[in-house]
Amino acid sequence: MATVAGNIELSVTVFLCGEDLNVSVVGGSKGHIGACAIAFLLGKNIEANLTVIDRHKEGALAEDTAKKLTSLFSCVATVSVGIHIDNAEKEEIKLLVRNFEQCIKILIKKLRKII
Repeated sequence: MATVAGNIELSVTVFLCGEDLNVSVVGGSKGHIGACAIAFLLGKNIEANLTVIDRHKEGALAEDTAKKLTSLFSCVATVSVGIHIDNAEKEEIKLLVRNFEQCIKILIKKLRKII
């Protein structure tokens, strides 16, 4: 699945791992892995572990999404995010975040049909 707004394209890949989810979101001018989060239920609480590579900025997107997926689907969810835009301006970053949020909304809608 891909979402494009402006010149920022994001691609989402999802693997169903039994009852769990493994999600990857990449895009911009150079996809990569900048951050990875894993969220899981511990009793009634959602816990998460986050790893951010070097000075990448995708950590909050990965962690928030993993927690959201765990909350909605009562599963373990891993989310890796790697989006790069050379010399990004504030407006480009805002657009990127909106694209990301739209991708996740579409993903959740599709997952609700199959899970």
